Amino acid sequence: MSTKDITEIEIRNPNLPEIRVREFKIEAGQKVNLPLDLFGTKGSHTAQLEISNMPSLNLNSRLQYLITYPYGCIEQTTSAAFPQLYVGDIIHLSPGRQKEVNQNITKAIQRITGFQTSSGGFAYWPGNNTSEDWASTYAGHFLIEAKAQNYFVPEKILSKWYAYQKSQANKYNTNIDADHTAQAYRLYTLAKYGKPESGAMNKLRQAKNLTAPAGNTLAAAFALAGKKQVATELLVKVAKLNVSNPKEDYNYYTYGSTMRDMALKAEAQMQTGQTSQALNTIRAIVQELNSSGWYNTQAISHALLVVEKFYKGADKKGLIVNLAYNGKALTAINTNKSIAVSEIAINESSNQQTITLSNGTKGPIYVKTIIKGTPGMNQTLPASAKNVQLFVSYVDNGGRPIDANNLAQGQSFIARIKATNPGTFGTRLENMALTFQLPAGWEVSNERLNGVTSRNTNFEYQDIRDDKVITFFDLYKGSSTNIEIPLIATYSGIFYQAPVTIEAMYNNEVYARIPSARVKVVKSKDTNDKKLQ
Repeated sequence: MSTKDITEIEIRNPNLPEIRVREFKIEAGQKVNLPLDLFGTKGSHTAQLEISNMPSLNLNSRLQYLITYPYGCIEQTTSAAFPQLYVGDIIHLSPGRQKEVNQNITKAIQRITGFQTSSGGFAYWPGNNTSEDWASTYAGHFLIEAKAQNYFVPEKILSKWYAYQKSQANKYNTNIDADHTAQAYRLYTLAKYGKPESGAMNKLRQAKNLTAPAGNTLAAAFALAGKKQVATELLVKVAKLNVSNPKEDYNYYTYGSTMRDMALKAEAQMQTGQTSQALNTIRAIVQELNSSGWYNTQAISHALLVVEKFYKGADKKGLIVNLAYNGKALTAINTNKSIAVSEIAINESSNQQTITLSNGTKGPIYVKTIIKGTPGMNQTLPASAKNVQLFVSYVDNGGRPIDANNLAQGQSFIARIKATNPGTFGTRLENMALTFQLPAGWEVSNERLNGVTSRNTNFEYQDIRDDKVITFFDLYKGSSTNIEIPLIATYSGIFYQAPVTIEAMYNNEVYARIPSARVKVVKSKDTNDKKLQ
């Protein structure tokens, strides 16, 4: 008698997934077959239907972008979780999807508590000792609303946060030449916590250089504190100002953008009972959400949050829709909510799939097909750069140049990566994320684990994983950052190396990419190695 063991080995595709969206309108009583065109490698596909009885808000697509964003600072952790607090109020979710949402929120709460510093604020990166001003307010805001939605938030965390926020609010100098939005948002969250700082609120209200974002947010704080007349007067006062502040330091300090600031304005209008004005602002936000434009995580999160809150109280006409996938009936949608999301279990036998919808709703429905897939490793993207320059070279431990396409198994070497700000986009490039993905035959020699001081000191945070190293830093005009990553050629074969990329996390006008390549690791004694698939 013989026995055998079968071991399944996951083959990792280092490329990032892509999402493709198509939109359709189906009239009442109409039955329509819609194509689901798959792309990318097998096993990477997911498909969703977003169905609405009103022109699409694009909630699901934007939310998926937040959830799958690859970095993990406190701002992005908060942004991914915050809109999920209310998504079930306006979107009909399956039990499985609702469970996933609950898990995402719980994990975010747990992760955020790990960012808290001894002062009570929150650091931008785990392990940092300095509290980040705007992010501390933003994370605390999320925790307050998560607790209100019956998620467990340790009271000790909120108590320390409150003490920090109160101290920061009362020592704030309103005479400085600043935008004041950070102080206004801090005062708003203190009022949201049920402990408004009236003295600091009145002091900021008298500031001569109060901008529209700061004024709108401060008005919401007054409304929460029960002073709606003061809030309304303040909204009138700042109504003629620009909704957003184009100052470079403002955008850097508060992650500001026009859509984020429109969301702050809509929140203030809702808090003061200005429903018709809020509707106009919400419509402008929805138009931006439905565009193909790029927005940073902060803008998307605030926009989704305020849209969800607004439509939570709107009249709901409901949805009645029968579904079939490749001719097989799926669970029908029958809900009093305005939006439904249906997950499709993809059959990958063919790239051409069909979904059938029968609209039983009293009125038209608006449908989006959302397909996600990961491009194959044979789909090479060309080199590109905009407002930042990126260079990669390889040297041995003595600093001598080597050919990364002809390494000996067991060889130690160093990847040298240089990022330069050519000065074509402002005085500094903030929150840069440099991603170096490793071929499967290479490993990082993590010097921190071996008790060796890092040879890199000119970055804010570095995330070293099994398959990649992500480094975060700022770049001033005319300056360069040099990153050295110690590596080992561990396994023999020919391997795919994904593109080396750099991007500004909050501005899509700054990026660079070095194309993918094939690299070779040769056995020490046997050079006739086989190509790995």
